[in-house]
Amino acid sequence: MAFRFAVLDRSRALDPRVRDALSVVTASRAAVVCGVFLVAALARFYLQHRMMMGDVGVDVTHMRTMAMETHWGGAWLIQFGAGVVALVGSYWRRVVTQQGGRSRRSLVSSSR
Repeated sequence: MAFRFAVLDRSRALDPRVRDALSVVTASRAAVVCGVFLVAALARFYLQHRMMMGDVGVDVTHMRTMAMETHWGGAWLIQFGAGVVALVGSYWRRVVTQQGGRSRRSLVSSSR
């Protein structure tokens, strides 16, 4: 998103189609990075549970307590929530840009 507003919007020389294409590519790559971040955050949560509980199987009650009632868990929830918001935002940006490009092309072709 920052790339879209900080770089692409300031480049007046770029063709709007190129700007939209770059925006879609950037949003797609951001979505992949957010997905990797969320998988890593879940793995970190699992490993933290293993460090605290040892070889005990996955216990939802202990994991909920660790996430909701510790400082580490509170910080983890904020990071995970931010990753989810970023993933949704990058996906939304990609969809809106693609639909905007389609509607813009249809307007140009209908005016001819």
